[in-house]
Amino acid sequence: PTRQRRDTHVDVTADSRGGDRLRGFEELELRVQALGRKVATLHGNVERGRRQRVQQADAKRNGRGTCRDRQGQARTNHHSPPHSPPLFCWAHRLHSPGRPPIPCGMAPPLLLLQDVHLSLGSAPLLRGAELAVSAGERLCLVGRNGSGKSTLLKIAAGLLKQDGGTRFLQPGTTVRYLPQEPDLAGYPTTLAYVEAGMGPNDDHHRAATLLDQLGLNGTEDPAHLSGGQMRRAALARTLAPSPDLLLLDEPTNHLDLPAIEWLEAELKSLRAGIVLISHDRRLLENLSRSLVWLDGGTTRRIDRGFAHFEQWRDEVEAQAERDQHKLGRQI
Repeated sequence: PTRQRRDTHVDVTADSRGGDRLRGFEELELRVQALGRKVATLHGNVERGRRQRVQQADAKRNGRGTCRDRQGQARTNHHSPPHSPPLFCWAHRLHSPGRPPIPCGMAPPLLLLQDVHLSLGSAPLLRGAELAVSAGERLCLVGRNGSGKSTLLKIAAGLLKQDGGTRFLQPGTTVRYLPQEPDLAGYPTTLAYVEAGMGPNDDHHRAATLLDQLGLNGTEDPAHLSGGQMRRAALARTLAPSPDLLLLDEPTNHLDLPAIEWLEAELKSLRAGIVLISHDRRLLENLSRSLVWLDGGTTRRIDRGFAHFEQWRDEVEAQAERDQHKLGRQI
């Protein structure tokens, strides 16, 4: 049978001009809607392509391969041992659909944040931020001032509840958090302040030892301490319990050069996992082995230290500009 041809023109045989105009407006509206769907499809294709290229570039840079999940979708990951199939790795068990996977072949993280959302009033600050820290890992968290770094670290420490997303902490893991502005109010001495942060099974002699190494004798009245002395006491309180995970927010604030050098050497000697926020570029370059970049409420990660950050950031931003230009040409 002959196929009926769909007429795409306005019916000029209508009985009245009013009917002609109505049908013409309806067809014009349908065409506008179709064009809008086509533009949305193009935008989605370009965005998916951009994400794939960024993931491929990161995978190539970090020496990763691919594995497949239970649905057969390709996942970027570290090469797994031959006797440990990627299908059953912990990363896939913890991975939530629609989110970037955690590298396979790595030890389970001590701390894991996934798809974290948080708004301050009506303004969103975090929009799906991620953070994974394994034992012994040295990770720096970077981003512009006001991007939410300290907020994300407080969520990691369990001091702030996120609006959405998950926080997972390995059972039995000890975490110590160093705030930007420590509060010593209510403690009679610096030693009492440090010991208050320790558990019954911790070595309390380490509190006095750390205070001595930081230039304090433990008898100082917290009400009369300078900013540098308060920072030293707070560092001793954070380090004294020998925790599994350290979350440090600007640890070098108010410290002189000898104290910064002591802190760097002390952190290098620890087996704890470390997440570090700092404006001290030298400290970040010397300590970090992995990096998380918080920008626009979302996070990107590379398994390289801070020394590689600026080159990687420029590559990501240049690729984003190319993708935007390509989208504009297609529209």
